[in-house]
Amino acid sequence: MRKLFAVATTAALLLPMAGTAAAQEEKVFIGGLVWFDRNDNRKVETYEPGVPNEKIVKIVKEDTGELVGEYATDDKGIYVARDLPKAKYVVTVEVGGRYWYTGRNGVTTEGGTVDFGVRGGQLVGYSFLDQNGNGSLDVNEGERRLEPGTLNGKKIELRPEDGQFAIEDLPFGRYELVATDYRREGLTLRDTKTSSGLDWVTGKRVFNIGEESTAPIDILYFNPKGDLAITMPELSPAKDVYVVDDEVEATFRITNNSEAPELPTFTTGQWTKNTLSHSPGIEPVPGSYDEYAVKSPLLPGQSLDVKIRAKLGETDLEKVNVLVRPSKWGDDPFRDNVRIRPIKVVQKGAETTTTTTSPAETTTATTTTTTMPVVVQAGNRSGLASTGASPLGFLGLGALLLAAGLSAFFVARRRRS
Repeated sequence: MRKLFAVATTAALLLPMAGTAAAQEEKVFIGGLVWFDRNDNRKVETYEPGVPNEKIVKIVKEDTGELVGEYATDDKGIYVARDLPKAKYVVTVEVGGRYWYTGRNGVTTEGGTVDFGVRGGQLVGYSFLDQNGNGSLDVNEGERRLEPGTLNGKKIELRPEDGQFAIEDLPFGRYELVATDYRREGLTLRDTKTSSGLDWVTGKRVFNIGEESTAPIDILYFNPKGDLAITMPELSPAKDVYVVDDEVEATFRITNNSEAPELPTFTTGQWTKNTLSHSPGIEPVPGSYDEYAVKSPLLPGQSLDVKIRAKLGETDLEKVNVLVRPSKWGDDPFRDNVRIRPIKVVQKGAETTTTTTSPAETTTATTTTTTMPVVVQAGNRSGLASTGASPLGFLGLGALLLAAGLSAFFVARRRRS
């Protein structure tokens, strides 16, 4: 009887201990899916992928806040935390600053499945040849597929079923779309900046995911008509004849009459061989003295005034000519692409100079007679009244008369003898 009581007592004592050990050994798991909830409905759709290979799930104990661990998703967006002691845990997904949350981003649980939905940005649109210029993709315009371009340097792919491009699940950040350059095929972008934000001059659009969630953009191309024009160069100073080493400034205007932006180039010929300066809107082509390029594209209808100052260095220079190259778009009529102004240059000293003399002024002079007074001085050694004239004149006259008298005397003596 005593033995039976002892066994019963021992069993009673061990049962609570066994229960405690079993409770301590019980384990739980926490796992689930982190996915891109593209339609923001908080339900996993078949076409919505998981967020792959990112360490974004964090688990802490609810009572102490102690970090249990940080867990990464696999290539399908699934995370798992196994063999956790049974307790209450707080599970969060940490994607702030990169994606939007579409529902909860934190859950308290004692174990089981916990899913999280997030949403990224989106770039969608079409790329096509807008033949009729209505800005919409018509049935016949989808026959030719035009590559959209690149997004942050990565090629944008077209969907084969409808020719649309769609880039989903973009994290927050700055993006640059660069449209494909089809200028060699005679195509350029339409001006859709107000509707799509795409700059038809640079072929670029910059946008920020985070400030906006969706960037819809259609990339429209067309085949424009081209027409560049140039005016006759005006010379300063204006002369009929110039001299070697004269400096002359030529001014002319380039106008874009095309249907699309242009970046014109032009040639000037021999007269710019000794260029001294030029206006800031142009730059010389390296290695050439008569090739120039406009720095910034000219929009349709826009003009650029050009000035080039040069020293005239040769007498065989007969013209100041400027030729703007034909437009790259369509058939440029070439009716006003070249201008020629004749010029004559000679060596210094050979130029013709015309002197203009002003009419002479006639002046009648008034004659004035001045009577000098005779001053009589007493005590003159000659005993003559002094008139202010020198007495040498009288002495010379007397000598002359004396010589004449002597000559007559000697002639008379010869006759008598």
